[in-house]
Amino acid sequence: MASNADHKQAVLDSNPDDWRTDDAPDSFVYPNRDITMERIGDWTPTSAPWEEWTAADTLRRAKYRLYHDGAAFDQLDVLALDDGTLLPMPDYGPPEEKPDAAPNEYVLRLTRYQDMLGRIATDGDFESARADVGVVVREKGR
Repeated sequence: MASNADHKQAVLDSNPDDWRTDDAPDSFVYPNRDITMERIGDWTPTSAPWEEWTAADTLRRAKYRLYHDGAAFDQLDVLALDDGTLLPMPDYGPPEEKPDAAPNEYVLRLTRYQDMLGRIATDGDFESARADVGVVVREKGR
């Protein structure tokens, strides 16, 4: 039986193509898994945590609650991109070894984030891909 952390990790490990929707729904079922995502916050404009963001980008962010078998088990922030893709956002921030780093030293690059999420689904190199997008890699069985 998968743990709540395993279910959340599965969402973070997902292929961005699985997140294409008609606009940004209030709730939807994550493909191929019994995980339901339900929006619990309002959509707000955001300057995403990557360097390529400009004022011309129309990014929105909202919090979604994750349910498995009808029971809520976690929540995460989701970005809605212009093309209808929803991106689950990993936690981000200064690296532990350099807590005083300036934001431009640790922000994600949008293209790298999308590329790495897509690569996870195609090359199976989960460990390095998760590390590259800032997702913590847990030991198996935990």
